[in-house]
This record gives sequence, structure tokens and C-alpha cells, in this order.
Amino acid sequence: MSPPPTAAVPDEAVVVSVPADPAYFRVLRLTAAVVAGELLDVEAVEDAQIGVEEAASILLDAGPTGRVEAAFWCSNERLCVRLYSETGPVADAADDFRRTILSAVVDSVAIDHDAGATTVEFDKSA
Repeated sequence: MSPPPTAAVPDEAVVVSVPADPAYFRVLRLTAAVVAGELLDVEAVEDAQIGVEEAASILLDAGPTGRVEAAFWCSNERLCVRLYSETGPVADAADDFRRTILSAVVDSVAIDHDAGATTVEFDKSA
């Protein structure tokens, strides 16, 4: 899959930071639903919510140091999402299942690890 089309987080993005704990992932799911609610149909919103949870789980599995930051915005009729956390490298084999689910529910996804931090970006359209 190709990386999402937007390189930088725009000023109109909704940015949320939560503790790196699965109990807080519902905040990320809810934020995705609110931001995408007017743009995407119900099924696409649900896919985006699944994508957010899988992306956050990939970061958690890589060993975040405390928080997951997520940015949500709409661009070109798409919901764009970027999750970031200070982590170790994301293991390819260990996360194959999560990556498979993420790739199945979103349109494009990119995972990048650089200088002790990992970014997972994806987008979803109707």
C-alpha cells in the first residue's frame, strides 16, 4: 500500500494524546468517529475506528514510553490519521496480524520508525 497523501499535520487537525494503555484507545476510536462522522458513511467510520485501534496496538507492542499521540483531519474526501509514540522498532513478524487487519480496513497505511519513535499513518475514504 502507498503512504497517505499528506506529509504534515495541518493546523485544523484534532490532536489527542492518551496514555499508552489499551483502556484509553476508546478515546482515539471516539475521536476518529467524531472527525469522520460528517464525511464517511457508518461502515467507513467503523473501519476507521478499527484502524485506529490496530495502529495504536502496533505502537503499544513496540514498547511506547508513556503516551500515544494521534492527529485526525479530513483532506480530499478522506479521513487522515497519524499516530505517534516513542517506541522501539516495530517488529515485522510480530505485528503481521495487526498489519493485516489495519491494511484490510483502511485505504493506505505507512509505518515509519526513526530515532526512537514510531509513526503509523493511514487514510480512509467512503
